[in-house]
Amino acid sequence: MYNTALNVVDFGFETLERIERFDYIALGEKVINITATLAAVVVAVVTYVVTALQLFWLEYGETITVNTVRFTVATVDFAGACFFAGRKLRPVVNTWVARLVDTAFYELASAV
Repeated sequence: MYNTALNVVDFGFETLERIERFDYIALGEKVINITATLAAVVVAVVTYVVTALQLFWLEYGETITVNTVRFTVATVDFAGACFFAGRKLRPVVNTWVARLVDTAFYELASAV
């Protein structure tokens, strides 16, 4: 038991010596260098992407805007044409459905 206790105390003192010898300044410098490098890379990538998007918009922005407006107008025009065609077609469809239902009813009634 006495030897085990000395081993534990020796381990504790050894751990304290390692903590005392640890170079916090070098660790801090490494952390600062890594953080600065990562921040520089992120800033560079974001700057490049923003510049590329601005150049893309300068090249194709007008075409995209014009085609978007054309598509929107064509979609609204198609929806209006469908609406008015549906309004004109409704009486015809109602008449056909009424005749079909009447015919089916009378055929079934005469079969019974």
